[in-house]
Amino acid sequence: MTNTREEDNIKANINDVARLAGVSKSTVSRVINDNENVSKITRKKVLNAADKLNYHTNKIAKSLSTNKTDFIGLIIPNIKNPFYSKVCWHAENLLKSKNYKTIICNTNHDIDEESSYIKTLEDYNVDGILLVSGKKINKLKKASKRSGFSCVLIDGKAKNIPSINVDNIYGAKIAVEYLIKLGHQRIVFVTSNKTQAEKERLKGYKKALKENMLFNDNFFVFSKPEEKLKDNASKLINLIKANNITAIFTSNDYKAIKVLSMLRNYSIVVPKDISLIGYDNIETSKLLEMTTISQPLKEMINLSVEIIVNKNNYKNKSVQKTLKPNLISRNTTKPI
Repeated sequence: MTNTREEDNIKANINDVARLAGVSKSTVSRVINDNENVSKITRKKVLNAADKLNYHTNKIAKSLSTNKTDFIGLIIPNIKNPFYSKVCWHAENLLKSKNYKTIICNTNHDIDEESSYIKTLEDYNVDGILLVSGKKINKLKKASKRSGFSCVLIDGKAKNIPSINVDNIYGAKIAVEYLIKLGHQRIVFVTSNKTQAEKERLKGYKKALKENMLFNDNFFVFSKPEEKLKDNASKLINLIKANNITAIFTSNDYKAIKVLSMLRNYSIVVPKDISLIGYDNIETSKLLEMTTISQPLKEMINLSVEIIVNKNNYKNKSVQKTLKPNLISRNTTKPI
């Protein structure tokens, strides 16, 4: 009795599928590549044969012939930050709806890691790269030009590649102006000053103070890496007490949540003793009823994915889109 490939536990090939289905190799190829010129009956026979033989197409070989892998790289700076986790969730789901798989790369704010991921994704022949709050713009541009994949910078500005950004200067400015309207003048900005977005938010903080004649005597910046923020709690508390700080503005909600916890440990009540504003409007800030700046995240992702998957429509176009954030007033701020 002749053993089948299935019985021998040997990996089946396209010829085995054709033989079992009773069709030609080219017919199997048309079914695998979703060619419409195959009858429903024949398609079903081929798929049943492939299933019985546990046959899987060689994606690498297919990508070499079609120059398309259906993989998109997504490089983010810190997956622990809920804002970037949310970026991943929206991007992956939207790409999935367009039949793409997502490779998520977390750099931990390490520019060498960012460079390494760009090279690795290029080597894997991805169809595109979404770079979030990235710094290695020129490296990405060169890789894109060399290998032909599309790329978009999200949450950042660049002249030489498509970028979808939010007006962070404006966002920070309206946050600080809101606190000033509530009567606050001594406002500390808590940041790590690592990303382009954070640097722009610092500019917005300064701009609001200058336009309200508060800059010279009321400029307070507390800059620490996110992972070391709680270790420096006493330094922040000393800054607050020594300078009669009445309000805190943080560069993102992730920091705001950490600051809120730190304040509680020192029996400082928000907003009774001090007001607090974050930035991003992540889910946790909603649960904590935190005043924050909301970013148009879905619109950012929608535009970015549109450019990535329809790159031919944007060839020779310099797409530079800046979206406006808005203030969400909740229960961590009050007038003084």
